[in-house]
Amino acid sequence: MGSELGRETDEATPAAAVDTDALMRQAMAFHRAGLLDKAALLYRQIVEHDPAHRDALHFFGVLSHQQGDDTAAVALISRAIAIDDSDPAFHGNLGIALKGCGRLDAAVAAYRRAIALAPEFPEAHNNLGIALYGLGKVEEAAAEYREALRHRPNYADAHFNLAVALRSAKALEDAVGAYQDALRCRPKHAEAMHGLAAALRELGRSDAAVAPYAHYIVERPDDVEAIKALGDLLISLKRGDEALAVYAAGLERRPNDPELLNNIGVALMGQGRMDEAAAVFAAALEHKPDFADAQYNAGVVFERSGRTEEAIAAFEETLKLRPAHTQAHQALGALYTVLGRREDGARIYRHWQSVAPDHPVARHMAAAVDRTETPTRAADAYIRNLFAPFALTFDQVLAKLNYRVPELMAAVLARFPSSHLLDVADIGCGTGLCAAFLRPLARRLVGVDLSPEMLDKARDRQLYDLLVEAELTAFLNGNPAAFDLVVIADTLVYFGDLAPAFAAVGGALRSGGRVMFNLERDAAPPADGYRLNEYGRFVHGEDHVRRRIAEAGFTVLALDVAAIREQAKEAVPGFVVLAAK
Repeated sequence: MGSELGRETDEATPAAAVDTDALMRQAMAFHRAGLLDKAALLYRQIVEHDPAHRDALHFFGVLSHQQGDDTAAVALISRAIAIDDSDPAFHGNLGIALKGCGRLDAAVAAYRRAIALAPEFPEAHNNLGIALYGLGKVEEAAAEYREALRHRPNYADAHFNLAVALRSAKALEDAVGAYQDALRCRPKHAEAMHGLAAALRELGRSDAAVAPYAHYIVERPDDVEAIKALGDLLISLKRGDEALAVYAAGLERRPNDPELLNNIGVALMGQGRMDEAAAVFAAALEHKPDFADAQYNAGVVFERSGRTEEAIAAFEETLKLRPAHTQAHQALGALYTVLGRREDGARIYRHWQSVAPDHPVARHMAAAVDRTETPTRAADAYIRNLFAPFALTFDQVLAKLNYRVPELMAAVLARFPSSHLLDVADIGCGTGLCAAFLRPLARRLVGVDLSPEMLDKARDRQLYDLLVEAELTAFLNGNPAAFDLVVIADTLVYFGDLAPAFAAVGGALRSGGRVMFNLERDAAPPADGYRLNEYGRFVHGEDHVRRRIAEAGFTVLALDVAAIREQAKEAVPGFVVLAAK
């Protein structure tokens, strides 16, 4: 939001001397022409000759603000006001200078005095709104912008400032309208274009956001952040070729810009063009050797291309460049664990916890490798952080691990068919891998997951009647006797003690309802029946499973032992259980 100078006054200069009048006319001519240094010399000469020359003091103060000296501007305009308090423009311009000094409360008072003298002074209302907004008084600011617009309906900056206030108040639809009004009044209002694009994106109207972003970049072609934002938006819309064109156009203006090169690499990687992506990341690092994100992305390319040792080297280098790099810790720890390099994995997770002690994944995995204090379940924040990056490739990753849980569950349910359609809850539904075999059994199919990214992928399957972002036990406890079948696929592996989960399931099931779930099997469990393995998942002994499910009032119909997937090229033994209430 930019402040505006108030109206010039055409009042006659007090008659002091003819040469003073002439100097004033020449100073104002220089001022209007933008020759500020020449104008300043003449204003200074006038006020030295006549210290009570009100207009010279005022315009010298305005000029001082324009030259960046708001302290001098406040002093000069205040002297003019002390001579004559009746001109609203003086108070309006004093407010601008006070705001420039960071004295927002005093600026508010100056603008209010200007408005008291001239209630229909739109610049004063607009600038009062700016000061109030700076003080966190958003509703009062919006009211002042609207008052400015009442007096000047085509006031582009007031429309823009109103949009900013509305957006900060989360009134996004109204903000969109205000941004559009600003652009109607001033079609090349770059900041309004940018704000409109951002508001549309926040509303989920990503397609509509593309055009204002593109128009903004025409006006601000050197804004790399905006170029990146538009490219990222196009990638999210699966318009990768357009994103690449945007980035390439940015490179024409800023050749070899490492951030643009990095984003081009990400776009190429998304299209599976790994060799090209690797070359672009290498170019980004050539121009900026300490670019941690490009180093990390190069590691991702190497990992996806099967160049494991190069991936490890890239991730290790990333952590040297940025010791708290979250994704590098996560990727490197997972790689070492899959390769059976447990000491290296433990080193990475301990380091991660040391640099980011509050990060849920760091805490969880450090506990997994050190085994000093086993939690009773994984934290919700850990699960959200774990799965958010994997949503797009989750199904492909599981396919590589020979993931068999959906087919094993389908086979067990086929042995115990129902005579009628069921109300089914797919808890921890992820991307919806179980939906295909559950949909034919369901009158109503509800998917529940902690990860919004996973739910977005599940929504693409168009098999669920409802998808809910919620924690397992909270959702079940909030839906008493609502379901005939609760399916929990590969989710109880994030619970140690199963008692709370089974109690919640029991409450959500109707009489005679069933629960289907799987776990990873521990052939030699500790005394409490479960432990946290080096992969961050809980493994359970059969006795613990049977004891907890009986305590919750269930009868086991089937407890099959089977390989549920592979880990580090070895079969992972597990349980697939069906029980009735």
